[in-house]
Amino acid sequence: YLSDAVNLGVKHAAYNICIDDMITTKKQKNASQGISYRYNGTTYWFNRGIVEAIDNTLDAYKNKNIIVSAILLLRWRDDLSYLIPAAARAPGHGYYALNTGEAKARKHWEAVFTFLAQRYTPNKRIANWILGNEVNNYGSYHYTGSTSLDNNVKLYVNAYRLAYIAIRSVYAKARIYISLDQVWTYLVANSHTSKQFLDKFADYWSSYGNLGNFNIAFHPYPAPLEDPAFWTNSRGLVSDSINTPCITMSNLSILTNYVKQKWGSNTRIILSEQGFTSNRYGVNVP
Repeated sequence: YLSDAVNLGVKHAAYNICIDDMITTKKQKNASQGISYRYNGTTYWFNRGIVEAIDNTLDAYKNKNIIVSAILLLRWRDDLSYLIPAAARAPGHGYYALNTGEAKARKHWEAVFTFLAQRYTPNKRIANWILGNEVNNYGSYHYTGSTSLDNNVKLYVNAYRLAYIAIRSVYAKARIYISLDQVWTYLVANSHTSKQFLDKFADYWSSYGNLGNFNIAFHPYPAPLEDPAFWTNSRGLVSDSINTPCITMSNLSILTNYVKQKWGSNTRIILSEQGFTSNRYGVNVP
């Protein structure tokens, strides 16, 4: 979509990097199909074709002065199941939480994040790093195998801390972001609200000491999703209260004011995903 982006004057792009694609299979651990990477005494292998495709895409955006935010994702792969928490090791979900509680997985994740940072941060091909997708959604987009808010936040904050330290060990000014959806206080199936997840995350993050600011990648989709007129409140899902069920483009100041008051203006917010439909509840909008 580079030509579309250039024609539209786009200055920022979000780019998915699926780690399960990047890591070689056993048969690909050779110089022609893989890239070897030595980290803390262990050699790890990355898929040459996938990495070079990422290189080419990021170079193309950089050459057009488009700033890239990379979204780091993990999907199911049988031979990589050890990278997923034990309770979540079941295929059939969109994206998975990261296992940092077991030594083998933790070391592999450190190698992955350091490899990415060394390859893409010094040359400014990636400006922002977003860990996961809508991580308050434990059913589909950040599968944990658990419904516990405390457990799920602990899993994520430990992964975030690992990525934060690894990436910033390469480039100290790197920005790492939490991905949250628009359901601010509205409880939906297989999901925590983004507000309760964010608050709990911040509590755990502060317990690690003064590591620095976390950042937020927010998805202010319309509420309901089927209503493109995001400035309306046809079903009572949007208000100007701190307890609004959802945060959309129409009441975004609820989020920005809340974050500034609680954690200061150095906590950055980017809008990394949003979309609108041309139908309203399945009917064409004239």
